[in-house]
Amino acid sequence: MKNFLKPQIYIKDKFSFTDEELTEALIFLELNFICFVTYVEIDCEYIETATLFTEYKTFLNHLKTFKTIEIKDLDNLIKKRDSDFGFVQDMHFVLESLQKPSEIKSIKDKLKKHISKIDPKIHIANSYLDSVIDKLIKIKYVSFKDNILSKNDSSNEWLLMDNEKKVLHLYYHPLNTFQYENFNEISLKEAEKSISKVINCGYVYFDDFIINSFANVSEERSIELKPFGKSYKYVFPTYNIEETKFIKSVIFDRLFEAGIVSIGSIKAKDCFRVTKLGKLLFEEV
Repeated sequence: MKNFLKPQIYIKDKFSFTDEELTEALIFLELNFICFVTYVEIDCEYIETATLFTEYKTFLNHLKTFKTIEIKDLDNLIKKRDSDFGFVQDMHFVLESLQKPSEIKSIKDKLKKHISKIDPKIHIANSYLDSVIDKLIKIKYVSFKDNILSKNDSSNEWLLMDNEKKVLHLYYHPLNTFQYENFNEISLKEAEKSISKVINCGYVYFDDFIINSFANVSEERSIELKPFGKSYKYVFPTYNIEETKFIKSVIFDRLFEAGIVSIGSIKAKDCFRVTKLGKLLFEEV
């Protein structure tokens, strides 16, 4: 239906509501300033119809104007890892290299040499090598003592998985927690879900993405209906430096490690795209 109108019978059938459940749902929506019930003439007949409040219609129309532009010229794109599963592949390499306990420096040197062969164009930061090994220690697949790394038997089953199962196992692993000061689990999930806005795009610049993001990562950053004179308007959130860093860390660290996004840079500007796996996980969010 045009103009955000939906006959009540349509809503009732779509959600398999009883008459009582439909009434309860519509009352809830009206109390939350989403829609109200009115009679609309359709084909010479007046039909009970759910109609959005003007403020909410304006809000939905305004949302359509917020679009993150996909990067068209990728000639200068430098990916963090060429493979969408690069991080877990590097974890796998470290574990395979630990047939016997080894010094951490030796393993890092081997990993750096290995990545250089696979992705010769990228710059391999020492911090990235540390992140691979730290992740293995965090989920207890390796032990670290007196500068020596040792593989644990708990990693054996994981090593036999394919790449997609590896990243999913890592993403949902109970020890793979994401700690960031002043933000909680709800903030984390909101930041993760924010990528759904660019799920059908290719690579996008993070700086463009964050301008059009409405992730409710804190109480102060929710979309709110506020009075303006005699009318009301929805106010969109803007992020402070700490909140922007948090969202970026979620995308460029946690989601990258889990193969949900591919990250890189173009002329020192950070960018990312949602991977095939990421689309499967977040397309319904």
